[in-house]
Amino acid sequence: MSPLLQSCHTIIICLQRSTCIFRVKPCSCFKCFYATIFTRIHSVIKGAADMRNDIKNLIQENRVCVMATVSEDQPHCSLMSYAVDADCREIYMATHKDTKKYRNLAANPSVSLLIDSREAGGEGQTKALTVTGTFQGVIDEQRKTIIQDALLKRHPDLKEFFADPASEIIVVRVKALQLLDGITDAYYEPV
Repeated sequence: MSPLLQSCHTIIICLQRSTCIFRVKPCSCFKCFYATIFTRIHSVIKGAADMRNDIKNLIQENRVCVMATVSEDQPHCSLMSYAVDADCREIYMATHKDTKKYRNLAANPSVSLLIDSREAGGEGQTKALTVTGTFQGVIDEQRKTIIQDALLKRHPDLKEFFADPASEIIVVRVKALQLLDGITDAYYEPV
């Protein structure tokens, strides 16, 4: 554990369905310590809506994510281009059917995505979003065309990829979101 975090107290705040975690460095003065906690709680209550907006913005502003799948109890990560629906409840990607990631998803539909603020030019404090979701299997042709169009609008370079009959759409239905804002503040929300 980092020496910086060893002398910190972890504070967990649960608001309805959301959980916020942050660490507070104590001082010898309990008045300062509790004032800091009160200030943080107030900012968490006030900031829950802001965190939801941060999550939506982070998903919509970025173009790539890291997708983690599991096979034979071993994780497998892939860098993926993605598009998202208007509510950020589904994330769309494309792959070939004969890839390890697709076989992993077919065998175990549990998936995790990592989206962060590095690509969007986030100078200063990096935000990292972990998306927990479930792979959705076969989709009808009409929906597949709509999703493919959304991916092509965001990633025109995929046009040649979709010309290949072995290409396949991946739909991840979002189940939970965890936003890390820097190294000490976390926000978790089941969907």
